[in-house]
Amino acid sequence: MTPVLLSLALAVGAPQAKDKPKAEPSLVGEWELESRTLGGAPILPFALAGRIRYTFKAAGECVITVGTGVPPTRYTFLHDPKADPPTFAFLQGAAGPVVEGIYKVDGDTLTLCWDCKPKAAPPTAFVSPTGSQVVLNGFKRVKAKD
Repeated sequence: MTPVLLSLALAVGAPQAKDKPKAEPSLVGEWELESRTLGGAPILPFALAGRIRYTFKAAGECVITVGTGVPPTRYTFLHDPKADPPTFAFLQGAAGPVVEGIYKVDGDTLTLCWDCKPKAAPPTAFVSPTGSQVVLNGFKRVKAKD
């Protein structure tokens, strides 16, 4: 066999590199609130649409800003992306969790869902049933400016 044919035969028979596993979309980043539902009804005032932002930092901090002139609210956040569905908790000081819920990231869309009842367990589905105290927030990722 000539060296050229031998090289081609080895190249064709060589195992192919495996595709890298697809990375999960990250919660980290800046998100702009687009919709808010409570008890099955939309509750986001038109004046606040596009003005409320949640910024999740890799160090475990979430900063919530509401337009200008209002001081931001800061929380420690924990999340478990491997849970089904993924879970999150906002904590403020030593008081323990302020909010516990579920989330999903689908490309540039983030959905957060939690029950406002005190000491309520996180929801198991992304729905806000009529008459409930379940909040369903929809966000779009804020794109970095070039």
